[in-house]
Amino acid sequence: MRLFIQKTLLFLIPFGIYFILVLVIDPFNYFNGYGYNEPSRKYDIAEEQSPHLFKMIKFKNEPKRNIVIGDSRSNALYYRFEQQNWGNLAYGGASLREMIDSFWYAVSISPIDSVVMGISLNLYNKYNKRFWIEESLERQSSVFGYALNTYTFNTMVTYLSNSVYETQPVVDNTNAFDSLKRVYWEEKLAETDKFFSAMGYPEEYYNELAKIAQYCEDNEIHLLLWIPPNHRDYQEALIPYHLEAYTDQFKRDLLALDRVYDFNIPSTMTSDYESFRDPVHFTDEAGVLIFEVLTGKRPANGLCELLDQR
Repeated sequence: MRLFIQKTLLFLIPFGIYFILVLVIDPFNYFNGYGYNEPSRKYDIAEEQSPHLFKMIKFKNEPKRNIVIGDSRSNALYYRFEQQNWGNLAYGGASLREMIDSFWYAVSISPIDSVVMGISLNLYNKYNKRFWIEESLERQSSVFGYALNTYTFNTMVTYLSNSVYETQPVVDNTNAFDSLKRVYWEEKLAETDKFFSAMGYPEEYYNELAKIAQYCEDNEIHLLLWIPPNHRDYQEALIPYHLEAYTDQFKRDLLALDRVYDFNIPSTMTSDYESFRDPVHFTDEAGVLIFEVLTGKRPANGLCELLDQR
């Protein structure tokens, strides 16, 4: 029996050491400040590994009464807001399912005053079913779920590796970026099949969005819907898919929820190559213009169309 106990203890030692490392490093701040929190790249690495898990835990630890929800375009817009008053639940490549789940996650944690939600046509598709929010909820549902998931492990390994081996500084090579921009541009234009070759009307998603709109009305939450801009090249690349009727339905559905700021129209912005990093991601400068229009600091002046049934 003694030998069995000794072997069991030896077997458990690595797991004990690992859990101590999780507690001390706490890469996603699950324990809310209990771990080692000297300024470092730890949280940057965690956000890169799993932005969903990182942002959801951060919102739980630091609830805000105003939230930005959406994909990478909404994430870029978030940094225009006063971050001490706004929470960021926007993730690169987010699905509409994840956006809906993010809203209900937020209101389950904190009273909400304002919601800014960016929805593009490519997200309005019943076949777009990515559900990383549900997985992220499972990963933070218990200490074991948090400690034993691959994102926590990978973040700790990367963080510890960076602590041992000095990382090289990032070189700002603007000329190299500019020379590759057209290459990335064409690659993005070639990806339209990924989103638009199979489009199905998302009745379930629309019903869920209608529930959100009703909840906002009942609880006096300001809901602001906006459609991010695509460059003219991308708009033209969608012509072969014959999405005119589908796009009209998409806009009517959003309008039935609340007023909509549609930036995906022919405009000086969407025709300007310098306003985009690639055909679907606007630059920081363009993001400032979008933010100012959405917040009433600048008239639209042809940059967007305000859809309002009131």
